[in-house]
Amino acid sequence: MTIGLNASISAMIALKTSEQPRSFTGRFNVKKTIAIVLVTVSVLAFALPSSAGVIYWNTSTTVDTWNRVDSAGGTPQTILSQPGSTGSGIAIDPTAGYMYSGDANHLFRTNLDGSGRVNLVSTDVNRGDVELDLVHGKVYWSTAWQSNPTSQFGIWRANLDGTGAEKIVPIGPLDMAGGIALDPAGGKMYWAMTPSYWGNQHQAAIMSANLDGTGVSTFRSLQVSPYPNTAHETFPGDVEIDPQSGKLFWSEVDFERANTRPNRIRSADLVGTGTSTLLSPSFDLGPWALAVDPSSGELYFSDNIAGPNHIYRMNYDGTGLETVLTDPNWIGHLEYADLRGSNVPEPASLVVWLIGGTAVMGYARLRRRRKGHAE
Repeated sequence: MTIGLNASISAMIALKTSEQPRSFTGRFNVKKTIAIVLVTVSVLAFALPSSAGVIYWNTSTTVDTWNRVDSAGGTPQTILSQPGSTGSGIAIDPTAGYMYSGDANHLFRTNLDGSGRVNLVSTDVNRGDVELDLVHGKVYWSTAWQSNPTSQFGIWRANLDGTGAEKIVPIGPLDMAGGIALDPAGGKMYWAMTPSYWGNQHQAAIMSANLDGTGVSTFRSLQVSPYPNTAHETFPGDVEIDPQSGKLFWSEVDFERANTRPNRIRSADLVGTGTSTLLSPSFDLGPWALAVDPSSGELYFSDNIAGPNHIYRMNYDGTGLETVLTDPNWIGHLEYADLRGSNVPEPASLVVWLIGGTAVMGYARLRRRRKGHAE
């Protein structure tokens, strides 16, 4: 059932109680009962979050979970779980009513409530991020680095049904293409390039390319401050685009030297100018996964520097920092979904509509019988 359902049920119970007749005649009021059922069904079926905004995130422990919560507050829900396998990024198609994500074995799709999983593409490496290009009907994903080289490392894309999978940007094998951000209108994609732990000296950077993988270039090189005998430098965690403001956001953190290197969130125009630091350099926060809410101009991010982990949000200019929720587990990826464009009720909502429809048909049948008796 959609988030906010308990509040809707409580409201309907209160309405039903307030409308009880002052005296009981022993006669069953069919019309009034059916009316209450229909109103209740309508409220339950459309019980979307008050802001229509939902935050999705996943965690990785011995059991991986996919979760969601109303952006205006409420009780978090775990909508999908499985034995630990490094769950990947999350992308939402609100119109079709699907969530796209992945694990160590598959890129998959579910309904918005985590039900009805369909495996789309089989792979043998962990996926990094997942993004959707709904203009051209494509799903993109990155493959994360591992200690064993594989031909699957890189950035991939496929049709939304999983057909036509192709690697469009080869990477690695000892690098990581982390977060991905797509600009379908501008025909560009961006990703976080992170050097590995295994001695590869490639510099961390934010990269860009055309949507088909051609024209790869460095959008922004990141700070390099290697420690003796290590290849560590500032890691870009995730990238996100707000198409309305034309801004690209990215996170920077070094988990190995978290107490001595600044961790921050930065932004720039999509042409590479106007760079600004939104989250001042901090040794206390380790911003990693990002998500944007273009309608409110707010940026969400996870803090994974040390447990317990948090999800925060702030304005695009860095003001108004506040904690959204705390999770005891590692928060791998975030996604903000505006469900006001969703045309597909969740399966539980369809059950509620079925109950309501049955009630309507029953009432109509009863009316026909009474009319027949009267004649």
